[in-house]
Amino acid sequence: PVASALGADGSIPDAWFFDGANRPAGLKGLEGKPAAAIEGEGWIGDEVSLSKQRGKVVVIDFWATWCGPCMASVPENIKMVKDYADKGLVFVGVHDANSGWENAAAAVKEHKINYPVCKDKGGTSATAYKVQFLPTYVVVDRKGVVRAAGLMPQHVEGVVKMLLAEDGPSMEEAAGSFGPDCYYGGAKRPESLQKLEGKPWPGIKGEEWSGERPAEGLLKGSVVVVHFTNPVRVM
Repeated sequence: PVASALGADGSIPDAWFFDGANRPAGLKGLEGKPAAAIEGEGWIGDEVSLSKQRGKVVVIDFWATWCGPCMASVPENIKMVKDYADKGLVFVGVHDANSGWENAAAAVKEHKINYPVCKDKGGTSATAYKVQFLPTYVVVDRKGVVRAAGLMPQHVEGVVKMLLAEDGPSMEEAAGSFGPDCYYGGAKRPESLQKLEGKPWPGIKGEEWSGERPAEGLLKGSVVVVHFTNPVRVM
C-alpha cells in the first residue's frame, strides 16, 4: 500500500526517485518551492497554465518520442488520467526541444494519449526544472508547490494519490493565485472587487427568480459562478 511506503511524516521515500538519495541536487532543490511556468509551443490539446491549476495536482512529464523509457511509460500516464482526472489530476507532457517533436502528433494519435503535450520552447522549461534525463516526472501539489522531482515512472501514481488526499489552498491562497490578465481592468480592477477575494461569500439575496431558487445551504461545498447581468445594457 502507498501509505505504508511513505515516511512517518508523509515524506516520499528516496527509493522512489532515479538515483535515490543521490539524485541530482538541482531536482531535489525544486521540492518545496513554487512550480515554474511551463513555456511550451505547438500544443496538442489544451494549453496548460500552471497558475490556473490551483486546487489540482499536476504531473509534468518531460519526455521525447525517441526516448524508449518515455514511450514505455505512456500507457501508465494514460491510465492515471483516466483514473484521477475527475478527482483533480492534471497531466501534461513537455517534449524535448532539440529533436523528435516532428513525430509527436503521430505518437499522440497512435497511443491515444489523453493529456495535452507541447514542445519545450527553446528548452526553457527543461532548464527551469533542472532536467538531466528523460523521462523526468515532476509532481506539483494543490497549492502550486513542487513536491517530487525525478520520480521513477512506477512511483508517480503513489505520489499523485498522496497529494490528491491533501487539502487544497485556503481562500486567501486561492485568491492570490490568478494573474491580472484574468480580470477586466487587469491589475487596475476596482479595489472594492479585490477586497472581496479571500473572504467568505455573502450569498445571493435575490427576488423574482427565473427558475428554482437554490435552497439554503445547497451551494455549500460547491464551486459557484455568479454572473451579474442586465439584458438591456451592452458593455
